[in-house]
Amino acid sequence: MRKGIYVTAMALGMSVMLSGCAYQVTGLKEDEQDQFAAYCAQIVSKYDDSASAGLTTVSQSKQVPAADTSKAASDGSTSADTDASDTKTADTEAEQQEVTKTFTEAIGIKGVSFLYRDAQTAGGYNSNDVYDLTPDKGNELLVVRLKAKNTSSKKNKVDIPSQKLTFQASYGKESVNADMTLLLNDLTTYQGTLKGKKSKNLIMLFQFPKGTIKDTSKVVYTVKKGDTTVRINTDLSKQR
Repeated sequence: MRKGIYVTAMALGMSVMLSGCAYQVTGLKEDEQDQFAAYCAQIVSKYDDSASAGLTTVSQSKQVPAADTSKAASDGSTSADTDASDTKTADTEAEQQEVTKTFTEAIGIKGVSFLYRDAQTAGGYNSNDVYDLTPDKGNELLVVRLKAKNTSSKKNKVDIPSQKLTFQASYGKESVNADMTLLLNDLTTYQGTLKGKKSKNLIMLFQFPKGTIKDTSKVVYTVKKGDTTVRINTDLSKQR
């Protein structure tokens, strides 16, 4: 209603001005009327107090249907949910792959038990079988002692390399693989035959930076075969 009054007043004002200047007001053609109406509407909008109700130009970039915006938001939410689901699935699979077993179960040679005895740090390892071993500069050895025992009454062949195992020890953030040596009692390279009910003492050697291991009972051992990683329970490994 307010706009109608402005338009009418503007039209009358212009008519008076034209008459006062001795110009004769002629009838407007249809297209000229449209142009005149558009001009008046622009003037009204310019001085209208309620700017939001006046004429405004909407750029093409802003002319986005509400449905499209909702779809974009929905797609974003779905993508985030999918990523979170994938991460959770990966974590679950990783947890399922790592299980806890004894050395005997992890190595998996039928009729032979591998019993955990103890572990200690040392500046080197002396063996009467071959030679003395010293760690790399700045390192010290973690010497893990085990016993391979034939639980059957028959001879049993033990071939650790054929099992394709990776032995690892971890303490805090430090993780290292066992050294593979020429020692005749090195578990990682041991090949031999155990007579019925007989046993053989074996060792594994790991190199850690000096001072890393404060408590050997807190060292975590793992055995990896293929895609499966087994965490060793040393307490149970002492018994079976």
